Amino acid sequence: MKVPETTFKILLGNLVKNAFACTEEGNVTVTVTHNAITVCDTGIGLGSKPRGVEGYGLGLLIAKDICHKYHWELHHSNRECGGCCATITLVPNETPNDQPTYS
Repeated sequence: MKVPETTFKILLGNLVKNAFACTEEGNVTVTVTHNAITVCDTGIGLGSKPRGVEGYGLGLLIAKDICHKYHWELHHSNRECGGCCATITLVPNETPNDQPTYS
């Protein structure tokens, strides 16, 4: 399936930006395999807002909408050792879904 480059940049950019915004000290790691992209950080974890970071918290919502459109799976969770991981599993599908989903 062809995905516009800009769409893919927005998706990955939002996940990486969130990871860096929530990690004052530690690491952000991006791992790419043939069918998945994982962004992990050692930051404050999901559900916590970093001090001094401006924003509306829309990055993850935008990533979810893009994944929904292309029938990809997005899973995110806190890590036991601190921080969180978000994994996009790229499921091939020829027909994008044009309806955004909000949860």
